[in-house]
Amino acid sequence: MTECLWKGIPIFVYEALPGQKEFNLRYLSRKGLVTPLQNWHRSADLESQIIAKLKEHRMERSLYFKAWEPKELLHVIEEICKE
Repeated sequence: MTECLWKGIPIFVYEALPGQKEFNLRYLSRKGLVTPLQNWHRSADLESQIIAKLKEHRMERSLYFKAWEPKELLHVIEEICKE
């Protein structure tokens, strides 16, 4: 996942393990860095959803890199604590 974030490659997550992985998914999703695929096993239109998100990604690629601008450690910890 780190490599995809670094290179700005879209990430689609269909399931997260309970606990820390769920927290990570919510955090990354709020930051616009991953796309959770809700109800992926019941969706008949999953391919269309992914294609639409990839097209949107082309237009918003800068959001992926903006989230990785260098920040002071204290600022990062404060952001996490607010959530």
